Amino acid sequence: MPRKHSAHACTCCAMAKRRCISMPSETKCVRCQNRKEICTFKPQKKRGPKPKRVEFPSVETFSFNLNYKFLPDEAPISFEFQYEL
Repeated sequence: MPRKHSAHACTCCAMAKRRCISMPSETKCVRCQNRKEICTFKPQKKRGPKPKRVEFPSVETFSFNLNYKFLPDEAPISFEFQYEL
């Protein structure tokens, strides 16, 4: 039966930097069968362009109430702000 090189090596063959040869009828590669190891494959990274970033609205689009009075249990952003009781 002809041997087939897999597109990507299993984790054991990749760590040993060996060629991963698998038989079409077997679930394990030849090296893992001989060494009695578990033959597992890592998920491959996605290829291609990265998705475009979502742009957030700029600060100018938000409206702030500069006359807001902080309550005693609310913390102001900085110590410049003071609240009246």
